[in-house]
Order: sequence, then structure tokens, then C-alpha cells
Amino acid sequence: MRVVYPTLIERSDDIYLVFVPDLMIYTEGKDLPDAIEMARDAISLKCLSIEYSKKEIPEPSNYEKAIDLAKSIHEGESFDYTKGIITTVDADLTRYRKKLDKKMVRKNLTIPSWMNVEAKRLNLNISRVLQDALEERFHALN
Repeated sequence: MRVVYPTLIERSDDIYLVFVPDLMIYTEGKDLPDAIEMARDAISLKCLSIEYSKKEIPEPSNYEKAIDLAKSIHEGESFDYTKGIITTVDADLTRYRKKLDKKMVRKNLTIPSWMNVEAKRLNLNISRVLQDALEERFHALN
């Protein structure tokens, strides 16, 4: 399941502050791409939390309603999220749920004998080395 929410991003000094009005989420990023990624992560986490609570995930509002909601929530405050970038951020909840799944699966592995000897000599955990290598490969392919 994919969700998309209006998101307000405003620069403040050397960081980007993020507000997702429909979900009442605040986060930040060191630059714009990081802010968007942090918003995506926060949206995913919030939506999964809502699902686990057996509640309905809120429908996204349009830009106008999101701006009005942000203004009403932050009325009287000096910082105004509505002066920055107003965009939408998507989140793939199915993919995020898989990413959080830490259940281990046993796999049979065959390696040359010399690698096994070296791994033992270096006190390497072959399973951990394989996991790290796979994660690196996955990031390279995405």
C-alpha cells in the first residue's frame, strides 16, 4: 500500500524542518533530499503505528487544507512552515514493513575451504559479512 501526504518543508538556519499536517508529524533533514527521506520514513512509521492500533489511516488532504491546518496549529508562533516548500511525499508501507521485519531466516551457504579458514583466523562472522554485503548490493541496485 502506498500513501501520499502534503508536506511542508522550510529551511531554518542550516537544517530543513518538515511538517506533515495530516499526521501531525515533525521531522528534519540536513538538506532537502534528506528532509524528504526523513518525511517518508516518518510517514511510514506513523501509518504502520496507526494500522497496528487497528485504526484507519487518515485520508490525505489537499494542499489548501494542509496549509490551513498548519496555520491553525502554529497560529501565533514565529516559525511558519507555509512559507517554504509545499509538496507531497509518498511512502510505500509494504516495503517499509518488510524493512522492519528482523525475523532471521536460515540459509545454507557453501564457500571455499580457504575462505572458511581465513574467516576463522580473522574471527569474522560469515553470516554478518554476508548480510552487510547484501545490504550494500541492495542499496547499489535501488
